[in-house]
Amino acid sequence: MKKTALVIGGGPAGASAALGLLHSGFEVTLAEKRQAWTGRVCGFFLSPEAVAQLRDLRLLDRALESGALAVSHVRITASGKIASELDLGRGGGAGLAWPRRELEAMLLAAVEERGGRLLRGKDVPVNAAAVGDPFMGEGFGLIVNAAGRFAGQVTRASAGWFGWNAEFEGLPQRPGELSLHFYSGGYVGVLTFKDGLSNVCGLSYRTSGLKETIEETIAIAMERQEALKNLLSAGSRLGKWRGVGPLPFRSSMRRGSLAILAGDAAAVGDPFMGEGIGRALGAGPLIQDCLERLGGDILDAGRIRSLYQTAWQKRYGPRLRIGFFVRGFLRSGFFSGLLLRWFLASPRRLQGRLPLIHGAGSLTGLRGRS
Repeated sequence: MKKTALVIGGGPAGASAALGLLHSGFEVTLAEKRQAWTGRVCGFFLSPEAVAQLRDLRLLDRALESGALAVSHVRITASGKIASELDLGRGGGAGLAWPRRELEAMLLAAVEERGGRLLRGKDVPVNAAAVGDPFMGEGFGLIVNAAGRFAGQVTRASAGWFGWNAEFEGLPQRPGELSLHFYSGGYVGVLTFKDGLSNVCGLSYRTSGLKETIEETIAIAMERQEALKNLLSAGSRLGKWRGVGPLPFRSSMRRGSLAILAGDAAAVGDPFMGEGIGRALGAGPLIQDCLERLGGDILDAGRIRSLYQTAWQKRYGPRLRIGFFVRGFLRSGFFSGLLLRWFLASPRRLQGRLPLIHGAGSLTGLRGRS
């Protein structure tokens, strides 16, 4: 097998995979279909696990120097009447507030700095790229599919979970603050950055019989969530709401691909508090770890892919299943309210379960080492 790799997709998952392969001695070509940043419908919080992944990619110091703010607590509300504040720093964990655009720019710059070839405006059909097949006049030993949540999908359902977000100014949250608001039928995260702007990102369930617009979906969320309504009413929205969906959530990794699957191309899971970005940034360190376990002389694409799939499923599979049950409770209305009230009545119940969602990581002692 040639020690060359083609990575399809230049988001956090693709860039992380490229960096992991470069560190392992591969010649890497990264193909990104977008010529420039076009926005993302996603939360911008970097979980403690994502922070640890940036450290492993040797980019944490650069992120901190570029204005990423530590996030030590999250305020959780249910139906606007029950609230609890949880400590992300307990046990050494902490997250970061950093705009997604700046994160992606840093990652792609690092790929080029470390010898990767970045092709912008190159839309590679993921179904046509197979290990060993010639592409762009070359043969690649490994193919990494990091083309996103809808990569390879032909049709989409009309009902399901839809994501939406917009940027706000003037919200009564200080830079570095994060709040998470649950209601019957969804939840919304609000994260404030260094410049005082805030990203508002939500997830709502819509049925085929409800043809509401994005604006109507947000109106329903605020009607059911008093704390969210009060928070957003105190500021001003910048630009339009962006929406995407229905999201193809999974409880396990997709199978049947000859490529290594990374990020949402592997499986779409609940964003919660940065879980999606953490899973994406984990692609590179996980690939690198698998290559080290196989040894430098073993270059078998099938064995690398199999080991990666096993390690990926062990790390992320349980959390995908947790998301499946949480979404079920949120759709149930009455039962979701009872469960949330039970959890928030005793913060310790949630505190001890946070690592199940956001992983583990620490900002302590990381400066100068990454």
